[in-house]
Amino acid sequence: MRTSASIFNAADFVTIARATHIHGAWADSRVSLEKELAGALTQKQSALIACRISRKSYDGTF
Repeated sequence: MRTSASIFNAADFVTIARATHIHGAWADSRVSLEKELAGALTQKQSALIACRISRKSYDGTF
């Protein structure tokens, strides 16, 4: 039974950050996270780094 007329997908926080003049970037690996962190620390503005983590990464952790 469907109770809502709306279906929401994952939020694109990087796009939201950029739209509000915040540095936004994706990190898909440890290397890209380190790169984005280094770049964010040189910014004079706020920064958001969205990390893509697979669902399997959470298996057995709770």
